[in-house]
Amino acid sequence: MSVVARPVTDLGSLSADQALEALYASHWTAMVRLAWLFVHDQGVAEDIVADALVRLHQRWGHLDDKDMAVGYLRRSVVNAARSVIRHRTVEANYLARAGTRAEATATAPSAEKLALDQVGVSVHDHIIIGRKGHASLRSMGYLDGPKRR
Repeated sequence: MSVVARPVTDLGSLSADQALEALYASHWTAMVRLAWLFVHDQGVAEDIVADALVRLHQRWGHLDDKDMAVGYLRRSVVNAARSVIRHRTVEANYLARAGTRAEATATAPSAEKLALDQVGVSVHDHIIIGRKGHASLRSMGYLDGPKRR
């Protein structure tokens, strides 16, 4: 479906539904292009513009100057696109840190494994021992000290 861009004039006299239709018809393509310049993903850019149009429709009755709706829409699209970029950055930083921790954890033995090695119990034996760990280890003679009752 091809949408022919036509300038929107006098938005103040339109209802929220009429304004949404007019803004969609005249600014959808340009706003998606604007969002795409930030996020470089067509689907995400379309979602950003759709969300911005919905928010504008919801707040239509609260706008002081309805003729400034195009500027409001543009600013909403830019802010939402910048939020996507910030979220991607935070996510990438988290994954980089988590990856570093995972690599360090994978190469170093766990504290539990080191403790079990000190008392001469394999990880397999420890799993079988389960919740009764200390009592069972003491009864088997692996731990020194008095037995607990």
